[in-house]
Amino acid sequence: MRAAENHITNVIRGICLVHPFFWGSEPFGSEIDMDFRALTEKMWSFMYPSAKRVDDPMCNPFVPGAPSISILGCKRVLVCVAGKDPLKHRGGFYVKELKRSGWKGEEIELFESEEDEHEFHLYNPDGESAQLLFKCIASFLNK
Repeated sequence: MRAAENHITNVIRGICLVHPFFWGSEPFGSEIDMDFRALTEKMWSFMYPSAKRVDDPMCNPFVPGAPSISILGCKRVLVCVAGKDPLKHRGGFYVKELKRSGWKGEEIELFESEEDEHEFHLYNPDGESAQLLFKCIASFLNK
């Protein structure tokens, strides 16, 4: 977003969001577990202590008053989600909203590792699912 605001969009060719950690005060998709919600909100308060609430645009890019994602300063976007990750629906929503926003980019892709948990590739980088994820990212980066 800041790249577009500062007119340096020709420098960033693409972004890859791997298991994005967006959040918000309203439960979304599979985020209905209250213990999970409480833990996630506590983690956000540690990661971004200056946010007054979880509906800060840094946590939730779709709250009223957040900068429009239509100005995203790159040409390509890859969003990777894990099928058993409660946060996956927000990643999918990001893709849907970016497509709907009027963003001037050329390519947006959603990659889902259906049978895996959030950040599985960090715990088992040699596993088959992690290797597929890495190949997808490498392919995206090499375009």
